Amino acid sequence: MLRNASDLPYDGYVEHEPWLGWGWHTDLHLEDEDGAVIPAQIMQSEAANRQHFIRLLFPITLAPGEIRAIRIVRKQVQVLPGVSARLSAVSTNLFSVAPDANVIMLWERKFSLPRLDLIEDDTDNWSHGVDRFPDAPVISPIWDAPTLIDYGPLMGSLVQTGRIGDSTLRAEWRVYADQPFIELRLRVYWRATKQLLKLSWELPGLRNSRIDGIPGGSLRRENDGREVPLRDWMLLRTMTIPAAIISSNIFAVDVTPFRVRLTLLRSPLQTYHIPFTPAPERATPTDQGVHDFHIRFYAGEELTPEYLDQQAAMLHRSPIIADWTKGMERQ
Repeated sequence: MLRNASDLPYDGYVEHEPWLGWGWHTDLHLEDEDGAVIPAQIMQSEAANRQHFIRLLFPITLAPGEIRAIRIVRKQVQVLPGVSARLSAVSTNLFSVAPDANVIMLWERKFSLPRLDLIEDDTDNWSHGVDRFPDAPVISPIWDAPTLIDYGPLMGSLVQTGRIGDSTLRAEWRVYADQPFIELRLRVYWRATKQLLKLSWELPGLRNSRIDGIPGGSLRRENDGREVPLRDWMLLRTMTIPAAIISSNIFAVDVTPFRVRLTLLRSPLQTYHIPFTPAPERATPTDQGVHDFHIRFYAGEELTPEYLDQQAAMLHRSPIIADWTKGMERQ
């Protein structure tokens, strides 16, 4: 059972781990209320036991407030592949990501892979007296080789683990069939002190301004390098094509005509402000522990603030999913 509890429509992929008790058989598939086949992909579950637990990925469309029943049925169905995968890259017909080559493709246009930068940060936890963070010096991550995890037919993914400073990293890059974005799911085990973690995307030839999501709407801003608050998304204009970034859990950014930097984490000592000196005996840096980030990179002439608001709302308000076995015959 799926319910869209939002006042906005949902049209995208969802993931669910049904309890089957026996794993998944090749003759099982999904049907909607009218008996129409819903394409699905088997993913690794969160559980370490892969024999009895599986995760399903499938597309769903739900009107505001709509409840739908999707059934698991015995039926041989072939799902046409919408993604291709090899050991170091995953792609659709228009989008691809290759971490080892430091490249992503958006609408067949080549961009550099967004990267993580660790920067020294001597500001207090309110950032008093500054309107931007420094560009250097930067500590770069050390990454292991990417591992191919999912290889279609609906989604392809590569996972990399690494380290930056004293913090460990897990980056999962995804592409989806029929979706106009590349997705990064980043997990950071943050252990820094008086350092700042930025996700930087080199975009030479950016226009002088962009449109940022802000509470209640959007705002055009100059690309002048100032650190400013962000709500959900930003719309950029490159020399070749409009580009956008959407994230439900990033709240600050700085942009110049050459690059975008999303602020992920800080670690000033809490709580004090310059010019006072913090007491070192019990000083505790902020934001320590595990943090998950969900970031999507878009490109296309059709990108508008209204479209990005709709996409961001679906990230915030994914459907509620629950197993429901009432009325089923025992088999």
